Amino acid sequence: MEDLQLNEDCFIIPFQPDSDLDSQLDTIVSSYPSYDVEGGPKRRRKAFDIIWNRIQLRFHDTIRSFDTTLSNTLCDFIVDAYDYAEFGPPPLPTLPTAAVVGGSSNRRSFIFERAFAMYRESKSVFVSKLHARDCANLTSAMRCLILGFIGQVAADEDEEEDANGVGGSRSGGPALANYDINLLEAWYRPLAKRQSPPKLVVVISDFEAFDTSVLEDMLYICRQVPSFLT
Repeated sequence: MEDLQLNEDCFIIPFQPDSDLDSQLDTIVSSYPSYDVEGGPKRRRKAFDIIWNRIQLRFHDTIRSFDTTLSNTLCDFIVDAYDYAEFGPPPLPTLPTAAVVGGSSNRRSFIFERAFAMYRESKSVFVSKLHARDCANLTSAMRCLILGFIGQVAADEDEEEDANGVGGSRSGGPALANYDINLLEAWYRPLAKRQSPPKLVVVISDFEAFDTSVLEDMLYICRQVPSFLT
């Protein structure tokens, strides 16, 4: 390997600006007002702002159009997910899964918000959103997942009695903890009797920040219940 020395001689050549270049610049600057239109800099700035705003609008419209298409694709995925009521349970436990990657958090929020907005009134889809900061361990993760669903129906006056009917018990048995997946199953049972049972969607906002073991255990538990999660 080459031996590198830190005490070798070096030469410094001080920077000397080109006097001719300086004089040329001085000439251009001094003659600037004479050939420019009145208020030239402000006019050019205004024209630039107008054009740049048009470019920004076109750019944002393009991004929004792309995000809208992706949002519609996500809706189609939810609608076309396996219909357990019609086809029965699959041969193996499964959770239909879609990944939305890339882009900023604001863009992903727009995609999810638009995708689920159309279901909010019809209540054909219930969504539980999970964040890594709230799911430090399996207990807290399951609690967030279950209460994320139950809280939506409990807030609706028409279905509040159904929610309270299982709010901590199952068939008159002992109370169920709010992190017990059986509580979610009992809560969903009355909804499953509808002509078109609602689908349950779990959104993991910051997937890469989750503890791997917590995520694995949570998904394993969800796979063991009658499949109504997407």
